[in-house]
Amino acid sequence: MDRKSFGKRIVGDSVDNFEGGDLVLMGPNLPHIWQNDETFFCEPDEANVKSTVIYFPPISC
Repeated sequence: MDRKSFGKRIVGDSVDNFEGGDLVLMGPNLPHIWQNDETFFCEPDEANVKSTVIYFPPISC
């Protein structure tokens, strides 16, 4: 499974770079955004962004 992209990642008050192959685990109610590099907006046919998101619902007891 090929997942690719790069740019800035903002999670809570942390700002960092991200790239293909990164794995990020986050808790609930945490503000977050991934901002792709401008390359992905200038050449849309050649620079496709791909990602996988897995959501684990809360466990009710």
